[in-house]
Amino acid sequence: MIFFATNKLNKQVNIMKKTITLSVVGAFLGFGQHLNAQLIVENDSTYNTASQMLLANELFQSGEPFAESLGYNLDLLDPTVLNSPDSASYTYGIENYEYSRYLLNTLTGRSGMGLHMMWSPIIMMNAAMQPASFDGMFTGGKVNGYKEDDMLMMMIGSFGMNANQTPPMNAFPQFADFIEGNTTLPQNVAAGFQTDFSSTRWDRTKMDKTLNLGAMGQSMWKQYYWAADMLGAFHD
Repeated sequence: MIFFATNKLNKQVNIMKKTITLSVVGAFLGFGQHLNAQLIVENDSTYNTASQMLLANELFQSGEPFAESLGYNLDLLDPTVLNSPDSASYTYGIENYEYSRYLLNTLTGRSGMGLHMMWSPIIMMNAAMQPASFDGMFTGGKVNGYKEDDMLMMMIGSFGMNANQTPPMNAFPQFADFIEGNTTLPQNVAAGFQTDFSSTRWDRTKMDKTLNLGAMGQSMWKQYYWAADMLGAFHD
Protein backbone atom coordinates (compact mmCIF):
# COMPACT_ATOMS: atom_id res chain seq x y z
CA MET A 1 0.00 0.00 0.00
CA ILE A 2 2.84 2.37 0.91
CA PHE A 3 4.63 1.55 -2.38
CA PHE A 4 1.57 2.33 -4.52
CA ALA A 5 0.87 5.52 -2.56
CA THR A 6 4.49 6.66 -2.96
CA ASN A 7 4.48 5.79 -6.66
CA LYS A 8 1.27 7.74 -7.14
CA LEU A 9 2.74 10.71 -5.28
CA ASN A 10 5.90 10.67 -7.44
CA LYS A 11 3.77 10.68 -10.59
CA GLN A 12 1.81 13.66 -9.26
CA VAL A 13 5.07 15.50 -8.43
CA ASN A 14 6.44 14.81 -11.93
CA ILE A 15 3.21 16.09 -13.48
CA MET A 16 3.45 19.21 -11.31
CA LYS A 17 7.09 19.75 -12.35
CA LYS A 18 6.18 19.49 -16.04
CA THR A 19 3.24 21.85 -15.52
CA ILE A 20 5.39 24.38 -13.67
CA THR A 21 8.16 24.13 -16.30
CA LEU A 22 5.72 24.65 -19.15
CA SER A 23 4.12 27.54 -17.26
CA VAL A 24 7.48 29.21 -16.70
CA VAL A 25 8.51 28.75 -20.33
CA GLY A 26 5.15 30.05 -21.46
CA ALA A 27 5.46 33.02 -19.13
CA PHE A 28 8.90 33.93 -20.50
CA LEU A 29 7.72 33.55 -24.07
CA GLY A 30 4.67 35.64 -23.34
CA PHE A 31 6.84 38.21 -21.52
CA GLY A 32 9.18 38.38 -24.49
CA GLN A 33 6.29 38.86 -26.87
CA HIS A 34 4.89 41.52 -24.56
CA LEU A 35 8.22 43.36 -24.51
CA ASN A 36 8.53 43.20 -28.28
CA ALA A 37 5.00 44.47 -28.66
CA GLN A 38 5.70 47.40 -26.32
CA LEU A 39 9.05 48.43 -27.79
CA ILE A 40 8.51 51.66 -29.69
CA VAL A 41 11.50 53.54 -31.12
CA GLU A 42 10.74 57.22 -31.49
CA ASN A 43 12.82 59.78 -33.31
CA ASP A 44 11.97 63.17 -31.91
CA SER A 45 13.77 66.19 -30.49
CA THR A 46 12.52 65.92 -26.90
CA TYR A 47 15.24 66.30 -24.29
CA ASN A 48 14.44 64.83 -20.88
CA THR A 49 17.04 66.23 -18.51
CA ALA A 50 17.04 63.43 -15.93
CA SER A 51 17.41 60.72 -18.60
CA GLN A 52 20.08 62.56 -20.58
CA MET A 53 22.13 63.41 -17.51
CA LEU A 54 21.84 59.80 -16.30
CA LEU A 55 23.22 58.79 -19.70
CA ALA A 56 26.03 61.33 -19.29
CA ASN A 57 26.89 59.89 -15.88
CA GLU A 58 26.88 56.33 -17.23
CA LEU A 59 29.11 57.37 -20.12
CA PHE A 60 31.51 59.03 -17.72
CA GLN A 61 31.68 56.03 -15.40
CA SER A 62 32.32 53.71 -18.36
CA GLY A 63 35.05 56.08 -19.59
CA GLU A 64 38.17 57.14 -17.71
CA PRO A 65 37.31 55.53 -14.33
CA PHE A 66 36.48 52.21 -16.01
CA ALA A 67 39.66 52.29 -18.09
CA GLU A 68 41.77 53.00 -15.02
CA SER A 69 40.10 50.20 -13.04
CA LEU A 70 40.99 47.80 -15.88
CA GLY A 71 44.63 48.82 -15.56
CA TYR A 72 44.97 51.06 -18.61
CA ASN A 73 47.56 53.81 -18.35
CA LEU A 74 45.71 56.87 -19.62
CA ASP A 75 48.92 58.91 -19.60
CA LEU A 76 49.67 57.10 -22.87
CA LEU A 77 46.56 58.46 -24.58
CA ASP A 78 46.99 60.82 -27.50
CA PRO A 79 43.65 62.51 -28.30
CA THR A 80 44.96 63.64 -31.69
CA VAL A 81 45.74 60.08 -32.84
CA LEU A 82 42.78 57.74 -33.28
CA ASN A 83 42.98 54.50 -31.26
CA SER A 84 46.27 55.48 -29.70
CA PRO A 85 47.78 53.57 -27.93
CA ASP A 86 44.96 51.05 -28.54
CA SER A 87 41.27 51.12 -29.43
CA ALA A 88 39.98 50.08 -25.98
CA SER A 89 41.78 52.72 -23.93
CA TYR A 90 41.01 55.35 -26.58
CA THR A 91 37.29 54.51 -26.52
CA TYR A 92 37.10 54.52 -22.71
CA GLY A 93 39.45 57.42 -22.06
CA ILE A 94 38.54 59.74 -24.93
CA GLU A 95 35.25 58.92 -26.66
CA ASN A 96 33.06 58.07 -23.66
CA TYR A 97 34.57 60.96 -21.75
CA GLU A 98 33.95 63.48 -24.53
CA TYR A 99 30.37 62.34 -25.22
CA SER A 100 29.68 62.73 -21.51
CA ARG A 101 31.21 66.21 -21.51
CA TYR A 102 29.24 67.20 -24.59
CA LEU A 103 25.92 66.41 -22.90
CA LEU A 104 26.78 68.49 -19.85
CA ASN A 105 28.25 71.37 -21.85
CA THR A 106 25.18 71.54 -24.07
CA LEU A 107 22.76 71.57 -21.15
CA THR A 108 24.50 73.95 -18.76
CA GLY A 109 26.23 76.31 -21.17
CA ARG A 110 24.40 76.47 -24.47
CA SER A 111 20.77 75.36 -24.27
CA GLY A 112 19.31 77.99 -21.93
CA MET A 113 17.17 75.26 -20.40
CA GLY A 114 17.24 76.39 -16.79
CA LEU A 115 17.50 79.29 -14.39
CA HIS A 116 20.36 81.64 -15.28
CA MET A 117 23.24 81.70 -12.84
CA MET A 118 23.10 85.51 -12.77
CA TRP A 119 20.11 85.10 -10.45
CA SER A 120 21.64 82.38 -8.33
CA PRO A 121 21.96 83.03 -4.57
CA ILE A 122 25.78 83.23 -4.62
CA ILE A 123 25.88 85.82 -7.42
CA MET A 124 23.11 87.95 -5.90
CA MET A 125 24.74 87.83 -2.46
CA ASN A 126 28.13 88.95 -3.80
CA ALA A 127 26.57 91.63 -6.01
CA ALA A 128 24.70 93.08 -3.05
CA MET A 129 28.00 93.70 -1.25
CA GLN A 130 29.40 95.83 -4.11
CA PRO A 131 29.15 99.65 -4.26
CA ALA A 132 26.89 101.42 -6.75
CA SER A 133 29.91 102.17 -8.96
CA PHE A 134 30.24 98.41 -9.61
CA ASP A 135 27.30 98.60 -12.05
CA GLY A 136 28.78 98.59 -15.57
CA MET A 137 32.33 97.88 -14.43
CA PHE A 138 32.51 94.41 -16.05
CA THR A 139 29.87 94.84 -18.77
CA GLY A 140 31.60 97.41 -20.93
CA GLY A 141 30.23 100.44 -19.08
CA LYS A 142 26.62 99.26 -19.49
CA VAL A 143 24.85 100.78 -16.48
CA ASN A 144 21.46 99.08 -16.22
CA GLY A 145 20.60 99.26 -12.53
CA TYR A 146 21.82 95.71 -11.87
CA LYS A 147 25.13 94.59 -10.42
CA GLU A 148 24.43 90.87 -10.85
CA ASP A 149 25.50 90.82 -14.50
CA ASP A 150 28.79 92.54 -13.65
CA MET A 151 29.42 90.09 -10.81
CA LEU A 152 28.79 87.16 -13.13
CA MET A 153 31.13 88.55 -15.78
CA MET A 154 33.80 89.20 -13.16
CA MET A 155 33.61 85.63 -11.89
CA ILE A 156 33.64 84.17 -15.41
CA GLY A 157 36.67 86.30 -16.28
CA SER A 158 38.45 85.22 -13.10
CA PHE A 159 37.69 81.58 -13.82
CA GLY A 160 38.98 81.91 -17.39
CA MET A 161 42.18 83.57 -16.17
CA ASN A 162 42.82 80.83 -13.61
CA ALA A 163 42.08 78.14 -16.22
CA ASN A 164 44.28 79.93 -18.76
CA GLN A 165 41.45 79.89 -21.31
CA THR A 166 39.30 82.56 -22.91
CA PRO A 167 35.68 82.14 -21.71
CA PRO A 168 33.08 81.65 -24.48
CA MET A 169 30.83 84.54 -25.39
CA ASN A 170 27.07 84.52 -24.77
CA ALA A 171 27.10 81.39 -22.65
CA PHE A 172 24.01 80.54 -20.59
CA PRO A 173 25.38 79.17 -17.32
CA GLN A 174 22.59 77.86 -15.12
CA PHE A 175 22.20 76.65 -11.57
CA ALA A 176 18.84 74.85 -11.82
CA ASP A 177 17.79 72.76 -14.83
CA PHE A 178 14.30 72.48 -16.32
CA ILE A 179 12.67 69.09 -16.58
CA GLU A 180 12.31 68.90 -20.37
CA GLY A 181 12.87 70.77 -23.60
CA ASN A 182 13.27 70.49 -27.35
CA THR A 183 16.67 70.42 -29.05
CA THR A 184 15.45 71.95 -32.32
CA LEU A 185 17.24 75.26 -32.76
CA PRO A 186 15.04 78.25 -33.71
CA GLN A 187 17.94 79.90 -35.55
CA ASN A 188 20.79 78.94 -37.85
CA VAL A 189 24.08 78.03 -36.19
CA ALA A 190 26.72 80.72 -36.73
CA ALA A 191 30.21 79.88 -37.96
CA GLY A 192 31.89 80.76 -34.68
CA PHE A 193 29.61 78.66 -32.47
CA GLN A 194 32.61 77.07 -30.70
CA THR A 195 33.46 80.35 -28.98
CA ASP A 196 30.14 82.21 -29.22
CA PHE A 197 27.19 80.22 -27.89
CA SER A 198 24.44 82.67 -28.87
CA SER A 199 23.34 80.71 -31.95
CA THR A 200 23.18 77.39 -30.09
CA ARG A 201 20.35 78.39 -27.74
CA TRP A 202 17.27 76.16 -27.76
CA ASP A 203 13.72 77.41 -28.20
CA ARG A 204 12.66 78.47 -24.70
CA THR A 205 8.99 78.49 -25.70
CA LYS A 206 9.19 74.70 -26.11
CA MET A 207 10.58 74.07 -22.63
CA ASP A 208 8.75 72.63 -19.66
CA LYS A 209 10.15 75.05 -17.08
CA THR A 210 9.28 72.81 -14.15
CA LEU A 211 12.11 72.35 -11.64
CA ASN A 212 12.50 68.63 -11.02
CA LEU A 213 14.71 66.97 -8.40
CA GLY A 214 15.54 64.08 -10.71
CA ALA A 215 16.72 66.44 -13.45
CA MET A 216 18.71 68.68 -11.13
CA GLY A 217 20.11 65.73 -9.18
CA GLN A 218 21.50 63.92 -12.24
CA SER A 219 22.90 67.20 -13.56
CA MET A 220 24.54 67.90 -10.20
CA TRP A 221 26.12 64.42 -10.16
CA LYS A 222 27.55 65.05 -13.63
CA GLN A 223 28.95 68.41 -12.56
CA TYR A 224 30.50 66.74 -9.51
CA TYR A 225 32.11 64.02 -11.65
CA TRP A 226 33.40 66.64 -14.07
CA ALA A 227 34.84 68.87 -11.33
CA ALA A 228 36.46 65.93 -9.52
CA ASP A 229 37.99 64.68 -12.76
CA MET A 230 39.24 68.06 -13.98
CA LEU A 231 40.78 68.82 -10.59
CA GLY A 232 42.29 65.34 -10.31
CA ALA A 233 45.84 64.21 -10.92
CA PHE A 234 45.07 63.03 -14.48
CA HIS A 235 44.64 66.66 -15.57
CA ASP A 236 47.65 68.13 -13.79
